[in-house]
Amino acid sequence: MTFARLVAALGLLLFGARAATAAPPALACFPDRPLAAAGQPVAVHAASEVAQPHFRWRAGSGRLTVAPDGATATWIPDRTAAAVSTITVEADAAECTVQIAVSAVPNRGGGEEILPSQTILPRDGAEAPGFGLYSYILVASRPQSAAERQWMDALLAAFLAYPDAETMTRLLHGSRSALNATYLPVTRPLPDDFDQRDDKLAVLRNRYDHERANALLLRLHALASGPLATANGAWIISCLRPLSDVDDPGCTLGQELTGVPERLVGPWVKRFLAVTSQPHRYGAGMMGDLALDLRLAIAQLGDGLPNVAGAFKLLAGG
Repeated sequence: MTFARLVAALGLLLFGARAATAAPPALACFPDRPLAAAGQPVAVHAASEVAQPHFRWRAGSGRLTVAPDGATATWIPDRTAAAVSTITVEADAAECTVQIAVSAVPNRGGGEEILPSQTILPRDGAEAPGFGLYSYILVASRPQSAAERQWMDALLAAFLAYPDAETMTRLLHGSRSALNATYLPVTRPLPDDFDQRDDKLAVLRNRYDHERANALLLRLHALASGPLATANGAWIISCLRPLSDVDDPGCTLGQELTGVPERLVGPWVKRFLAVTSQPHRYGAGMMGDLALDLRLAIAQLGDGLPNVAGAFKLLAGG
């Protein structure tokens, strides 16, 4: 090979290597809520795979205030007519945008976010019809050690943090379509004085129906043709229709909770329900974006997490 050809070949190699590494680092952004009333503040968060990113924010309308660390900006929409505004954040050659809808009366009517809520699923009971989304906290194995009971209690505390679905249905004049009902299977109904008790977590843990959780996981495993690595462990699942129905429930997302540290179970569940309750056109591409959003968002809360890319599943149906 002549010297000129060698130089040309080296140039192609260098150019190719530079081009291969030219992709900007991953940048994710997400709002606390995708629907707001006029004048209602909304926090928008950003996360980058860069160790010390420099975030730059802008908004198409309204007022934007950036936190000192730059990773969070609070957007206040104008007190004007309903509209959709775009908030953009840039960092290290990457760009991420979110859209927030402003409505005089935020509701589900136009495909906006739905509200997470919680309710129990007795062994002989069935899900109520008409919810906008059906989510399930499914734990296959009964906790044996003190550490496992503490982990289960952290999961149950995250469940109880949401408003009661029945109460929310009454407040919404009987409508369930604006609610994401998160079901917890139990062997028998809760005591009448449950809301006044100090041992709520112990009551839920002792009455949790692991057998029904196993049955639902097995059905989901069969319906989804194997996207769940196993039909056991601990999962939070979201479906378009009741999972107990004979018809295809149209399950859209499943996140394995096995291995999530106790201190992060609550934030993990909160972020999952926030993501699934926002308006989406579910598809493989969107699920990849959501997996990245969730991984980066939770990474800010601490280390020791399992690989979300392997656990965040797109389920069949829908």
